Amino acid sequence: MKNTDEKFPGTFVKVTSTVVVAVLICATVGILKKRNQAGTVPLNKTDIAVKTKTTLIRSNTRGFMNKGAFVNPPLKGKDVAFKKHTINVDNGGSFTYNGSKVIIPAGIFCDEKGVTIKGKVDIKYREFHNPIDIFLSGIPMTYDSAGTKFTFESAGMLDIRGEQNGKPVLIKQGKNMEVEMASTTTNENYNIYVLDTVKKNWVFQEVSKPDLVTEQVPNKIENTKTDMEAPDARKPIAPRRSNPENMSFRLSCNSKDFPEIASCGNTLFEVDSKFKSFDPKLASMTWNDFSLNRIGFTDTYRLKLTKDSTSYTFVVYPVFDPKDFKKAQQDFIEKSRDYTKLLAQEKEEEKTAQISTIASTFVIRRLNVPEFGVWNCDRVITAPAVTNIHATFIDSDNDTLNGTDVYMVDHKLNTVFRLYSFEPVRYDTSSSQVMWCVTKNDKIAIFTPEDFKKVNVTKGDYTFKMKVIDKEINSDADVMNLLGKYL
Repeated sequence: MKNTDEKFPGTFVKVTSTVVVAVLICATVGILKKRNQAGTVPLNKTDIAVKTKTTLIRSNTRGFMNKGAFVNPPLKGKDVAFKKHTINVDNGGSFTYNGSKVIIPAGIFCDEKGVTIKGKVDIKYREFHNPIDIFLSGIPMTYDSAGTKFTFESAGMLDIRGEQNGKPVLIKQGKNMEVEMASTTTNENYNIYVLDTVKKNWVFQEVSKPDLVTEQVPNKIENTKTDMEAPDARKPIAPRRSNPENMSFRLSCNSKDFPEIASCGNTLFEVDSKFKSFDPKLASMTWNDFSLNRIGFTDTYRLKLTKDSTSYTFVVYPVFDPKDFKKAQQDFIEKSRDYTKLLAQEKEEEKTAQISTIASTFVIRRLNVPEFGVWNCDRVITAPAVTNIHATFIDSDNDTLNGTDVYMVDHKLNTVFRLYSFEPVRYDTSSSQVMWCVTKNDKIAIFTPEDFKKVNVTKGDYTFKMKVIDKEINSDADVMNLLGKYL
């Protein structure tokens, strides 16, 4: 499947429940954009989310992450979920997680009495790579050194647990797991820390250096005339009838970029019904850009609408009005026949073609993991000191939000500044920021980058009026939809 990275301006006009856009479809690059690091070596253009190998150092005395105030997810039950992997520790094994790899040697686990654990062990694993992940985790990003508090900027953080029959397992002294963790930067000035929830501080372990790993991966088959992408990427999608109860967008679709869609032309893309909070007012807005990207090889797509510094992202799927549905079915049948013929042709060509390989380079950071818990690949930064504002926080109704922890993100940094109610607000006026808090009824109150531009003081007293977003939050995806447009 071919995607484009070009952007095209478009205007949305609501027609009953349909929005019309006279532009071409392009591929999205995601909600969270990478920005250069402030005051440090800038990120290369090739810095992308990549595999990172990390080595962790063990102390079974720290055990699992405490659930006290030190690690305190601001939205209970909405933080990044663990993924569970079952490993037969008699043989050892490995598993992958969003580009990362965890390697578990045989016979490394024991119980609290030091008795070797045998059989199957459940490993729970998750990672945090962007400010929203970090915010939801409730894991502190501050580091105390000789009484001075610093903030961490992360190149990747992980949380790993192990248990058998519901009881925690430990790692034997002198043994360790190995993690190749996905990272977002090739910069070298990062260290590895483990979170000590008893002493309530991060403990330095070792220097982290990016490791460039080159792998040989299959190239396209030589001497063939067809594009040898994975067959499923080209498999036609069976047409759906439109549902008049749902909001949809009419997009001018280029069949060369999306050959899997029958009757690509001016296709309706219906908003997935799970987006119950979709605001119909968006239909009357004029958008500067939009992008569309297929989600895997499914029949769903991610649509991103952008206007100035604001963007919205929805999951959509192609549908057809009753008057267009019959033709779409005919086109689907014809495309399916062509697809079947293409596969047969490629199968014949594969019999004589030579498979070549190309070198694919990844950046990994290697950690040896001798204990379960939270591990972070960080560098220490100081809080920006351009402003020194004694803040009062209120909502749109002028009700006080004081006493609530406030979170701030500088767009140049991959971290979250947690502002306690008794601390001044410090930020770099040459950069851009977004700030938010969680209200008592678990709503997000936000102070946007546009709001920051209107702040006319750098010291003294200031009242930050934050807008409460009246949308229910049921998952980390909901938080991403609410905050991602501002990051």
